[in-house]
Amino acid sequence: MPDERLLPTRSQRLWKQRKRQRQVAVSAGTLSLAIVISLVVTAESDDRNSGPNAPFTFVTQESPAAPHSSPVLGDLASKLAELRDARPLSHEDPLRLWVGGDSLAGGIGPAIGQYAEDSGVVRALVDFKVSSGLASSVRDWPEYAADLIEESDPEATIFMIGANDANIVTHRRGDWEPDYRAKVQEMMDLLSGDADRTVFWIGAPPMRLAERERGVLEVNRVFLEEALTRPNVIYVDAYAILEGPEGGYSSAIEIPGDGRVYVRSGDGVHLSSAGADWLGYNIWRLVDRRWGVGNFAEPDLPIDYETEPGGNTGCCEESTTTTPPATASSSTTMIEECPTDDSCPTTSLEGETATTALPSESTSTSTSATTTSP
Repeated sequence: MPDERLLPTRSQRLWKQRKRQRQVAVSAGTLSLAIVISLVVTAESDDRNSGPNAPFTFVTQESPAAPHSSPVLGDLASKLAELRDARPLSHEDPLRLWVGGDSLAGGIGPAIGQYAEDSGVVRALVDFKVSSGLASSVRDWPEYAADLIEESDPEATIFMIGANDANIVTHRRGDWEPDYRAKVQEMMDLLSGDADRTVFWIGAPPMRLAERERGVLEVNRVFLEEALTRPNVIYVDAYAILEGPEGGYSSAIEIPGDGRVYVRSGDGVHLSSAGADWLGYNIWRLVDRRWGVGNFAEPDLPIDYETEPGGNTGCCEESTTTTPPATASSSTTMIEECPTDDSCPTTSLEGETATTALPSESTSTSTSATTTSP
């Protein structure tokens, strides 16, 4: 099997962070090494532009060049270019970033938080709620967001929901869309507030069960349509970033520079640690481009990101292992299922033979496999 570079896990990132801090403490002479071990800046010395044309600049230890991002991000370049110039960042006056949503947001939050922490010029708060959404009573997100904005005034927000709200498409009688669209409009307007606050609204990824998949496609459509009417709301198509080679759900995808990697957990809803890292990395690339983070980064002065404890416990432990259907269309791409995050292989799938078929829509609908709320 080829020796493919893997996406760093949360524990690996924290280990690198502690190692770097120890090295910095030893002497100033180790600073350059510490910066290489963590995130470093490779911006041209004469380019300090903080606007939307600022280059992506972060380089990870695993590769001499930054990992390739998803082609989906290229579609957002023109909208980012239309936003007003971002202010300069510094360790003393960092960008205020808030990451919220359901447990899928809780998955990508630590990845984004770690990038923010390592930059030294972004102060991030990860604040998610399991089983929540705009159609759920678990958390009143508009009320919560109004209080949040009044108290902390974030300059950039990242919000990810949809997997729970997908249920209203197939389970609620009548026309679900007008009421739900109004909720989306309210939340987008609250998060954006004015032209200075940039909102990255993250759509839901593909779902394994066909019923939930249909719902996700519908709520994602509403997200996109509403984001297009708001210049400072950037819709990030997580569905397209994480879909399989044949479209739709796949437990493993091809990641540029990494080969074939497991990106989903066994419940068919949540992301594996590698999947959360991949999506989080792509979202961070947009934050970097919008604010020119790499041009101002001070990686020798990390700012610890915080996680709001309110009701977040149990995110990933809730995932229930499910067994894919025994039968599937013969034309369906064969991809091995990854049962849980802990048992996911720690290598890429390059050179391996996949053995389990993805379910077709008809088989997914009738499957009795249990999925958990994200």
